Amino acid sequence: SAGTKLVDFHISFAEYEQLIVDILEDAFDDQKFNWVSYFIYELDFGSEWCQGCIEMNGEDVFLSNASEFI
Repeated sequence: SAGTKLVDFHISFAEYEQLIVDILEDAFDDQKFNWVSYFIYELDFGSEWCQGCIEMNGEDVFLSNASEFI
């Protein structure tokens, strides 16, 4: 699956970084919540995720690694 392939994918501060993020947000239909950007920038590719930091409908949203997008 796409999430599995993204597990080892890392974006460095490159010339096309925003383009890559935009493509990922399009691929995951993520324009409403911007989880991709949140995962990359705020959660530092999931390393800053902790239980209870993101909840929807009273349940944790697991974003500790890219495979959890699926």
